Amino acid sequence: MGQTGEVFSIVKYAKIFFVLIILSVCIASFTACSSTRYYTVFNTNLTVDIKSSSTPKQDADKIYEYMNDLESILSPTVENSDLWRINSAEVGVPVSCHTETMEIMRIAEYVFDKSNGAYDPSVYPLVLLWQFGGGQFKAVGSDFTPPSSSDISDKLSLVGLNRAFNADYDNNTITKLIQGAKLDFGGIAKGYAGDFATDTVSAKKLLVNLGGNISVKGKNYTIGVANPTRREDRSFGTAYFGTLTLGDGECISTSGDYERYYVVNTESGKEFYHHIIDPKTGRPANTSGEGGIVSATVVSTNGAFADAVATAVVVLGKEKGLDLLNRLSQEGRYPVSAVLIDGEFGYTTFNLDDFKPER
Repeated sequence: MGQTGEVFSIVKYAKIFFVLIILSVCIASFTACSSTRYYTVFNTNLTVDIKSSSTPKQDADKIYEYMNDLESILSPTVENSDLWRINSAEVGVPVSCHTETMEIMRIAEYVFDKSNGAYDPSVYPLVLLWQFGGGQFKAVGSDFTPPSSSDISDKLSLVGLNRAFNADYDNNTITKLIQGAKLDFGGIAKGYAGDFATDTVSAKKLLVNLGGNISVKGKNYTIGVANPTRREDRSFGTAYFGTLTLGDGECISTSGDYERYYVVNTESGKEFYHHIIDPKTGRPANTSGEGGIVSATVVSTNGAFADAVATAVVVLGKEKGLDLLNRLSQEGRYPVSAVLIDGEFGYTTFNLDDFKPER
């Protein structure tokens, strides 16, 4: 009898031990399925949230490596990148480019054409003049002197994607047509990178956030639209103006006048200069009043397209921006929806039913 009880105890504890092993394996597996990792690339923060993967760390690292490779191709400040070679080339000399550069150029030309030049990546000489280029931007409160009207006029003569550059898609080349012209894909490259990064790994569910350009795969995510807060202008009680749902295969991009800016003290008050340059005037886009747009958030299935359109809408203002969104939606090349915050901090939605304002 005692022997039988002993055997029973051994079996009992063996079962408990076995259950503990199973629980440990399950917990370890569950932990391994998810991972959120942080990096720096394209001079901004990269967050990769991996779900449903047996190798989440490796997947996140692979996305980071992909982004690094793209930066070496697309950054105008990285020596021997496609953009660096285009901007350094002599007029009339075709520059061989990677497939990624040509794909982005095709989208850039499309949005440039549809927005009547409101989005224009050839505005880079003016971006540099206003000290918003890579490595130029100073913290708010730093000394800043706006460029002169004559300097602005000189740089405007270099701007115009349809006349400053020629893309040959059959031969994968881009040719500079005006001496001193410069090309920069800026945020559109980040939108492109985040969009295609989701396809580089086998993870079933993930979110990639590259400097506010967000792409998701495999599940719905609730995304916050940031309040357009400026230190010198207006502050809000919450970090988010509102939220919306981003579904499988969708991406979101926000352009706003509050992201990078200078404030200059003058006798008449404070002057505000933000980084979104109007290619027609050579100056920061007018975002004030009910007709101005301080923040444009665009949702689509193509990150580069969403980012270019968001920039164009800020430049165009509310009325012309909504007209652009209507025309793009009707044409149907990419789906498009948006949340626009005007200069009076009211909002307008376009093709978006689930936006919830934080009011």
